[in-house]
Amino acid sequence: MADKPILFSAPIVRALFDGSKTQTRRIIKPQPPEGFDRHCWYDAPLYGFTRQPIPTCKWHIVRLHAYKGDRLWVRERWSGVHDFGETPPSERQSYTTPVGPVLRDEIWYWADGTPDFGDWEKPRPGIHMPRWASRLTLIVTDVRVERLQDISEEDAAAEGVPSDDNYAGSFAKEYCHRCGGSGLHGAFGQNYGVIEVDCAECETSKLRYRNLWNHINGPGAWDANPWVVAYTFTVMRGNIDQIGGA
Repeated sequence: MADKPILFSAPIVRALFDGSKTQTRRIIKPQPPEGFDRHCWYDAPLYGFTRQPIPTCKWHIVRLHAYKGDRLWVRERWSGVHDFGETPPSERQSYTTPVGPVLRDEIWYWADGTPDFGDWEKPRPGIHMPRWASRLTLIVTDVRVERLQDISEEDAAAEGVPSDDNYAGSFAKEYCHRCGGSGLHGAFGQNYGVIEVDCAECETSKLRYRNLWNHINGPGAWDANPWVVAYTFTVMRGNIDQIGGA
C-alpha cells in the first residue's frame, strides 16, 4: 500500500463531497503505438514484478499512478491567512495530539466558495497543497486500463457528472457547448415557431462526460480516444494521516 497525492479542481472536489464521484480517468503517458491490444498489457509494480504477455500478440508496459489498496490524498485550491504568506506551505505544520495530527483552522478551501470574512492570501494552486492540509482521502478499490470511449453510462455517472435530476437548468457550461448546461435547445416547430427540446448533445451521462473531457483537455480530446487508466475509489472525509492514526 502506498500514499500518493492526486489533484482535483473545485467542481470535482464538490462532487467527491456529495458522493457523486467515485471514479477518475487519467491519460496514459506516453500513449502506446497503434496495434496494441489491452489484453496483452501488463503493469510494472514494485520490484519489477510483471505478468507474462500472451505470446502471439504485442504488449506494452503500463506504469500506473496507483494500485488497488493505495491511498490518494486530494490536492485542491486553497489559501492561508496573510500572516503566513511568507512561509512556504510545506513549513506550515499542523499540530499533533495523542490521536494524530490536527489541521490548522487558518485554511480556506476554494471549493467551498469565495470567503466573505478573514484576511486570506491569494489562492494557491492545488499542486502546492501540502499533505497536512488535505481534507479528503481516496482508497483505490479497482484499476482498469481501457480506451476513453469505452466508458459506460454507469461509469460516466460515477465520474461525478450531473444526473438528470440536477442537470437541467444548472447552466454548467462545461457540460455542453450547445445549450450551455440548460439541458434544452431551440428547434423550429410548426409555422417556423421555435420550441424548446431536450438538447441532443448532453442528454446522457456519457455525453456530459464527453463534453467535460473536451472542456478540460481541449477540442478533439474525446475523438482522439486515448488509452486511460480508470481508478475506482472510496471517498473518506479526513486527512490521510488522521485516518491512518485512527
